[in-house]
Amino acid sequence: MRPRISVALCSLNGGKFLRAQLESILNQTQPPDEIVIGDDGSEDDTLAAIAEVSRRAPDVIRLIQNPVRLGVTRNFEQAIALTTGDVIFLSDQDDVWVGERVSTMLHRLEEDQGVSLVYSDAVMVSGELEPSDRRFFEYLSLARYPQPTAAQVVKTEAEVAGCLIAFRSRLKPFVLPPVEGWVYDHQLAFIAHAVSRVARIDQPLMLHRRHGQNTSSDAFFRRGFRHELEAAKRAATIDVYAEDRRQWEAMLERLREIAADHGEAVADHLGDYIGECERRLALARERERWRQMSRARRAAPALGCLLRGHYHRYLRGFRTFGKDCWL
Repeated sequence: MRPRISVALCSLNGGKFLRAQLESILNQTQPPDEIVIGDDGSEDDTLAAIAEVSRRAPDVIRLIQNPVRLGVTRNFEQAIALTTGDVIFLSDQDDVWVGERVSTMLHRLEEDQGVSLVYSDAVMVSGELEPSDRRFFEYLSLARYPQPTAAQVVKTEAEVAGCLIAFRSRLKPFVLPPVEGWVYDHQLAFIAHAVSRVARIDQPLMLHRRHGQNTSSDAFFRRGFRHELEAAKRAATIDVYAEDRRQWEAMLERLREIAADHGEAVADHLGDYIGECERRLALARERERWRQMSRARRAAPALGCLLRGHYHRYLRGFRTFGKDCWL
């Protein structure tokens, strides 16, 4: 039986690009059964663009207008929760899908019922869809590992952009509500790795616009030493270290809950992820404690962690070591 296909799309002042994105979704060789759009209080012509395209497919597009702005993670949480499909595609408001995107990703899921999430590459383009020679996977740490281990998923924090993802609805109970402190797409990919299998498609199935006003961060688009140094300084406050610790506490709690409630229904390697999260959390707690010390006092314990390989296993090696010691 053909699976029911849903798209969860979130909009905010995206009228300039949204028509093209919706048209590309509706024009798929295997079009979706529903597109759930959560609008987070747009003040431009976004709603007019949605209404215009909806006249073509009134039974497919469903609009939810948030009375109070939710933010990206909560808006996607709501849209995902409202989908009714067997497979859910996540969508930004400003990309353009290749015509075979849905069918290609569905085929990969159908090849292996044990795969619960799949993500594809994308071509980086300008706001006017001018192509470049860049691919999204060049900038994603997780994409460097075709079959990542639990430690590698922890190290990268499952860096997969939501716009690249399609997943089975059976993941919903595990990923909703999102884990506190995690961006919706990273926690979705992280938990999918922990409880099942994840597949990637190296083929670019989307044009991903970068136009200077994207909601997603450009932190992984490297801009040279000076930019990275400034970013490291901003990330060297005690509040950032405390947030890192809270993030891993929350993920570990979620994985333990899944193991307790669904242990027999999830992958055997969930225990590996729990173990890696425990070790990553221990490191986060240590780093938070060091941050309250003088530079002279924190150097010795940081060096010990470096020699034990923790910085290279879970962080960015010498770069993070240097930040912890001297910034």
